[in-house]
Amino acid sequence: MLAAFVAAISACSAYAQSKSADSLRCWMKALSSDEMKGRRCFSAELDKAALWISEKYKENGVVPLKGKSDYFQEYGPYEENKMQKNVVGYIPAREKSKGYGSFILLSAHYDHIGVEEGSTGDIVYNGADDDASGIVMLLGIAKEIKDRKLFPDCAIVLVAYSGEEIGLEGSRAFCESKLLPFSKARININFEMVGHSTQFGKHKFYITGQKESKFGDFLNQYNRKQEWKLVDLGDEGDYLYTLADNYSFVAFVNNDKVHIPAHTLATSTGEEHMHTVKDEWQYVDYDNLQSLVRYMANLVVSLSKSNVRLSKYAKGSASTKY
Repeated sequence: MLAAFVAAISACSAYAQSKSADSLRCWMKALSSDEMKGRRCFSAELDKAALWISEKYKENGVVPLKGKSDYFQEYGPYEENKMQKNVVGYIPAREKSKGYGSFILLSAHYDHIGVEEGSTGDIVYNGADDDASGIVMLLGIAKEIKDRKLFPDCAIVLVAYSGEEIGLEGSRAFCESKLLPFSKARININFEMVGHSTQFGKHKFYITGQKESKFGDFLNQYNRKQEWKLVDLGDEGDYLYTLADNYSFVAFVNNDKVHIPAHTLATSTGEEHMHTVKDEWQYVDYDNLQSLVRYMANLVVSLSKSNVRLSKYAKGSASTKY
């Protein structure tokens, strides 16, 4: 009887994992379909993607920032008075928790490079791994927290940036804004290219700028009982640290009083498919992605309940106790 019960529970868990992977696949297909025409900055398709993300936020327990009635942070103007927008919301903390008032910030970018004009055949740079996969990570984490009632002890802020492909414009606008009290931020984890597992193998990821904070030490400690493991890219990880949206926090927020550890997390460096027409939703490893979503949801909630200090700077030089 016990063996049958355990088998039934395992089957239910496997079914739930499969259904969750189906959700990720559906989201990825929607965001990186040919109809999205590569989500180029300032395009109608990018606006469509922003609205789609906001709807998924609402469906999965992510609410607008306090004082706002929607999820959009507009910034600009650019040529011809064109504006761009980030999509921002948060998962509320459990009230009266020890971390109440602080927040963890998760991010990814939803723009890509559009289509190759004047060519024939496949002309759409779909940007599935770069970086629809990061947006799907944000949505998947929110869904896990909501469905499993994980109740974080600090707020989890989600930001979907535009403008990454033209020079980190969205993350810079966010960091230069007064939308949030950044002195209360514990860490920024930015997701970029988390859809493939062939380069390092399944259940492997890296973070950029590993030497820039104590986050890598935290991950290695946390991973002792996990199937996911941290890969150290060495000098390449240091180089990539400056190229993604995490770096806006280093350039435009961190100072003598505030230091926010900010890293990009990825499962590949993307050389074979980044900025090519081969970066399509069909080639994503959804089982690996779903496993990473669940792992990250658990990790983020665990981190929200911890007093671990992630900044490498001496206590007193940063404005939070973390």
